Amino acid sequence: MDAMVTRREFLKVAGIAGAGAAAGAAGGYAFRALSGPLPGSAIGGELAIYNWSYYLFEPLLDEFRRQTGVSAIRYDTFESGDQVWQALQRAPSGYDLVLLVDRYVPEAVAQGYILPIDARNVPNLDLVLPTFEDLAYDPEHSHSVPYVWGTTGIGVNTAAVAGAVTSWADLFDVPFLQANFKKVTMLDDMRETLAAALLLLGHGVNTTVAADLYEARDRLIEQKPYLAKYASAAEYMAALPAGDWAASHAWNGDVVQMRLGAPQVHYVVPTEGAVLWVDNFVVPAGARNKAAAEAFINFMLEPANETLNSEYIGYPNANRLSYDWLPESFRTDPAIYPDPTTMAKLRPLQELDPATLAVYEAVWQTVSQA
Repeated sequence: MDAMVTRREFLKVAGIAGAGAAAGAAGGYAFRALSGPLPGSAIGGELAIYNWSYYLFEPLLDEFRRQTGVSAIRYDTFESGDQVWQALQRAPSGYDLVLLVDRYVPEAVAQGYILPIDARNVPNLDLVLPTFEDLAYDPEHSHSVPYVWGTTGIGVNTAAVAGAVTSWADLFDVPFLQANFKKVTMLDDMRETLAAALLLLGHGVNTTVAADLYEARDRLIEQKPYLAKYASAAEYMAALPAGDWAASHAWNGDVVQMRLGAPQVHYVVPTEGAVLWVDNFVVPAGARNKAAAEAFINFMLEPANETLNSEYIGYPNANRLSYDWLPESFRTDPAIYPDPTTMAKLRPLQELDPATLAVYEAVWQTVSQA
């Protein structure tokens, strides 16, 4: 059974009911700004958005159009951080709003790839959880606004895998790889996959020590012949629930989505630790409709919209009101909200200085070509 088709078909029936449930939890609030009309009402024009695949409750796009008078929304998706970074580098990117992971934000600001956000147009910034205030990559939210956050671990199809998976060591263990030959995947993402190998080896995910990176390179090269491939989210979201793949290096919310139609798929935070990340709304340089982009950010920060969206995509948001509106089953799911012991083992990827980044890129090129 295709888990994503199942989810989409389910939402055709349950989407309106879900909106009503969120409204009930909010005391009647739904699809409405906290006070007065939505900032940016009747702004018109077109809005172009670039987002990860399977990463938005798309009926919200129509509701935003209805509220603002935006005439059309072009909604495109990407499969890797490299794709969105390349889009930002070719300013104008052709987009008004882009999703950018935390580690890219400082460089995007320094290079002038993204524009300052006018907080007057995003009054719902006041609803961002204190945890997401004063973040090192953008302390004042001057250029970015948190969308959702999550972890990067391992998705496992318990009906297809030979052996248990609890750690990165399992995914690099040759006997395990032989037993699951060509049924294991790693992410096609330089920082994430190098981080997995670094965590396996007990090194920091932002190490500046070349020897650490060379050791990680060697372990990845040793692992690679046994893998199905370095995969994108769209690929593992189809192959893992189908049983074509047994274990995939994956983002947690993707696995939460897969479970809806494939309960045999589980999410594992490896015992050695995992990556913690925050995805953010940013406005690219050259955006043609910055007003609509900022209005959309504000719209998505409305608690009912955040709640509907999180339930759909399987990721926790950064809204201080939304948490209480989410179902208890969502709030207590360790795949979505890690417990304190697990949180202590999570590590954010940080921006690298140019010299260190060059070493990472050289190591990744060697792995890619192996």
